[in-house]
Amino acid sequence: MDEEYYELSGHDVLKKWFSSEQWNHICETDEECCVELMERVSDHLGSLIFHIQNNSGEDRIQYELKFFTDLCKEFEVPLY
Repeated sequence: MDEEYYELSGHDVLKKWFSSEQWNHICETDEECCVELMERVSDHLGSLIFHIQNNSGEDRIQYELKFFTDLCKEFEVPLY
């Protein structure tokens, strides 16, 4: 199953995460844990944008994308 998650492009992973019901629920909830998760997502998205804009190594970009893949797995967002 892990292979299915990693075969998707970064764009597809981001699209799945940000259009998921799970992300929508997190954004609508004002619980501290949800706010903290939104801050972590924002930080990783900012880092991803930075690395893409500055032509950082592919390993740095993949590191940030892995965060979103891991979120999808953790929150059971289907990536197929």
